[in-house]
Amino acid sequence: MADDTPADVGRSRFWRKTLKSIHMKKDNQTYKKAAELLGRMTLREKIGQMVQLNSKVGSQSEAEDLAREGLLGSRILAGNAFAGNSEQAIDSLRVQNAVQRVAVEESRLGIPILFGRDVIHGHRTIFPNPLGLAAGFDRDLVRQMARTSAQEAVAHAVHWTFSPMLDVARDARWGRITESFGEDPFLAGELGAAMIAGYQGETEADWIKPDHILACPKHFLGYGAVIGGRDYHECPISEHDLLNVHALPFRRAGEAGAFSMMSGFSQVNGDLPASSPALLRDLLREKLGFTGFVVSDYDAIAELILHRRCATRRESAQLAVKAGVNMDMCARVYLEELEALVNGGELPEADLDELVLPLLYAKFAVGLFENPYTDEALADNVLRQPPFVKQARQAVADCCVLLKNRDNLLPLNLDGKRLGVVGPIIDDQRLHLSSWHSDGRAEETLSLKQAFRDRLEPGTVAFSRAVEHAARVAMSTDVLVVTLGEDAGRTGENSSIVEARLPVGQEDYIEALTRFGKPIVSVICAGRPVELGRVERCSDAILYAWHGGNEAAHGIIDVLLGEREPGGRLPVGIHHHTGQLPLTYATKSIGRTGLAGVYQDAPNDPQYPFGFGLGYTTFAFETLELAKPEIRPEESQEVTVTVRNTGTRRGATVVQLYLRDESSERTRPVRELKGFQKISLEPGESREISFNLGSSELGYFGPDRQWIVEPGEFTIFVGKDSNASMQAKFQVGSV
Repeated sequence: MADDTPADVGRSRFWRKTLKSIHMKKDNQTYKKAAELLGRMTLREKIGQMVQLNSKVGSQSEAEDLAREGLLGSRILAGNAFAGNSEQAIDSLRVQNAVQRVAVEESRLGIPILFGRDVIHGHRTIFPNPLGLAAGFDRDLVRQMARTSAQEAVAHAVHWTFSPMLDVARDARWGRITESFGEDPFLAGELGAAMIAGYQGETEADWIKPDHILACPKHFLGYGAVIGGRDYHECPISEHDLLNVHALPFRRAGEAGAFSMMSGFSQVNGDLPASSPALLRDLLREKLGFTGFVVSDYDAIAELILHRRCATRRESAQLAVKAGVNMDMCARVYLEELEALVNGGELPEADLDELVLPLLYAKFAVGLFENPYTDEALADNVLRQPPFVKQARQAVADCCVLLKNRDNLLPLNLDGKRLGVVGPIIDDQRLHLSSWHSDGRAEETLSLKQAFRDRLEPGTVAFSRAVEHAARVAMSTDVLVVTLGEDAGRTGENSSIVEARLPVGQEDYIEALTRFGKPIVSVICAGRPVELGRVERCSDAILYAWHGGNEAAHGIIDVLLGEREPGGRLPVGIHHHTGQLPLTYATKSIGRTGLAGVYQDAPNDPQYPFGFGLGYTTFAFETLELAKPEIRPEESQEVTVTVRNTGTRRGATVVQLYLRDESSERTRPVRELKGFQKISLEPGESREISFNLGSSELGYFGPDRQWIVEPGEFTIFVGKDSNASMQAKFQVGSV
């Protein structure tokens, strides 16, 4: 540890390592400022930095009183834990600045308050839901979304967002799959790292700029595997999968420099993250190398009592501190219990010191001491600027997944034809905003009906919502666009469903229209994958458009008319039947082949596999080359593939690389995504794409939680989805 560290800081083995890492990797002067300030703080002031309260509980005067005493380290700008599915207007800047002014100008040490809010897929300008963004398979797209979100959020005094969500989600019944990056840990990790860079900035010099915010990956750990897709329930996960599936995106987030991490609130193999040194200290910090601070999920420390982990709030506070939770989100447990615990000798004050120091460090590092207030006129100059709206519209097309296109029905050729646009969601504006759109506005979002009416000449398009009127439209038009999907309130937190399919009546709706014999384009706007068996049979083309945000309607029409390419690929396979869930391409080999281990009444495989998506042109994968036939465990392998646009128009594809370890001490998946690149090519153009596979891609957490690269044969698969067939093999030799 550095010599200038106060004697009572960092006594634990972990924090000696962590503080050295912060000291070595980040600005030395920033660390010194934080350590010096910590040395001047009283016990109550230290506790105050560990307290986060929401902006709706208690009066404004109570918040100011706590701030004056130095007892309000952070404020979450929401009224309850369900902000994702409720309209919760943000406090006015006048109110926020007033509380901040008390903290800065009237408290003894003048430590500013860190304001947090759920900025998940946009702030005022809303982009596609995170699962939809993942369909873009595009790091730059996600980074730019986060960059735009940060620029808008700071105009409302938001310093910190609880995003990205890195839970690996393989069960479409779980409502929060909409907030995830899907079923694959590599994709989630790469897009999570891009999102963190967009929020926080690319370099240390960006941190202190006033238009960046802190990221907070969540929920550590395993929350995406809640049993039966039932929110808040237990997560039974093998140790092997906990490490090699669910932990990997968080490992990547730590490498990307995330300042904070949120611990989960669901039971994981009988353990609870908010009270678990094994998860937070041993795994997150020691094994994964995370050096930022941990905030509990909303009320999670108090909920330890409901889980029967402990009997009293005092005990829950003690357990959380021992586990390494730096900040208590809204439970008031730290505020009410920590002082007595320390004064009673049940907790050493040094245990609090090691948790407070990273909180102070983050506030210094992002320039909060220099810029504690927000200009009340800033929002008028920032929110929904034309470049932001343009980005959101482009993102819709980049994330739409074309699943079917019989006889190249899309893009639509409407010369001399009349279009019918029908469906139960045709008039819905709110639907496109999805969950967690805290500051998005339905009145700034067009419905599909409004957008079609704006784009097409009068008399060339007819509309209907009700099925009986849709039948009349079908008789008088040449092509039907049928809009189907689920309301935003049907997805998100506490929105599990028992059958992952379209709402009741929608499959009957489209089936009723088939009797008119008109070509049907189905547009699905949903927050999760849903069964599409009946829809597929009724449709000539299917466009999966997710919940696309403010610009969803315009972006969808851009794709349907061919003004933009459908650029999305599935970040999660789409099941034939809910009974297949949870579902992933990354299954394990079994000991019996042929017809063993398959359903007798349904396919084993998804209807549409992970990574799948069509475009308006075609691509050929022509060559696959490896740099070396054999490498040592510490070396890397370079993989090169040549891709050609074999169609007649410019288009984009996602080159996907999968890896299989042919023999390992612990069983590994039949294939795992280990590289992807999105490219655009002109007709006839070809390009060489290279991937580098090193220890991070070739290895895994072995029997002793050690990262290992085992000698033996590896197979590379390259192609357009998880069923890629082009392959090559190489050896990893012994050390």
